Parts: sequence; C-alpha cells; structure tokens
Amino acid sequence: TGATTPSTTWTMARWPDPVLRRAAQPVPRQWLGTPELRAVLQRLRQTALSNGAVGLAAQQCGIDARIIYLQQPSSLSSFTE
Repeated sequence: TGATTPSTTWTMARWPDPVLRRAAQPVPRQWLGTPELRAVLQRLRQTALSNGAVGLAAQQCGIDARIIYLQQPSSLSSFTE
C-alpha cells in the first residue's frame, strides 16, 4: 500500500466490482499496533467520509485485510426511545 497520510483517500470499489465478492485475509499479527496500520485506518475513514459512506471495507480500497470502518451515529437517542 505504500506510505499513507490521513488527508488522502483511496478509490472505493462499488457494486458490482468483483473485489466485493472476494474474502479478505486476516490482519497480519505483526501489523497490529503499528504506525502503518494506524495510517491505513485513518485513510480508510477519510475515504468513507469523502464518499458519504457509513461503512467501508478495506477490501473495497484494495487492502486485502479484514478491516472495516463503520461510522458511529452521532446520537443513540433514536435507538433508545
């Protein structure tokens, strides 16, 4: 994936792109807690936000890893009423 920064985004695959039908690989253990993983997570979030997506899988951005971004609702009041 190369170096990433939080201010950049990836191209986001959309249906019916074949990548959406492929299973992603587990996140490599040696990647956990690294600056590289943090950069991927930030860029995934920025890509989702830039595209108006409430969720995005890393697989959609060409990252073969079981990582997803889900936007947390700003208020849970609608779920508790």
